[in-house]
Amino acid sequence: MNSLLAIKYSLFSFVLTIAIAILSVYMNDDNSYIISSLVGILAFIILILSIIGAIKAVKSIRETKKFQVFIAFLLNIFFLTLYSYLIISNS
Repeated sequence: MNSLLAIKYSLFSFVLTIAIAILSVYMNDDNSYIISSLVGILAFIILILSIIGAIKAVKSIRETKKFQVFIAFLLNIFFLTLYSYLIISNS
């Protein structure tokens, strides 16, 4: 059960990453402050979701679907490291 939640968190993080990419494409001088603030908030949300997803993946280690747990853990750790690096490098 926790492995499905971990995968859902990683998929939601992926969808929000696509939203950040789309917002970054439409950024111009008129709305750069609003969009950059929105991108920062979305990046922080992705960071929180990936932490929760990684915790859920670790809790589901005892489940029988080991491959699913492994993929969920890797995806959440990938988003966690990516957005941790982005937030730290931009602050």
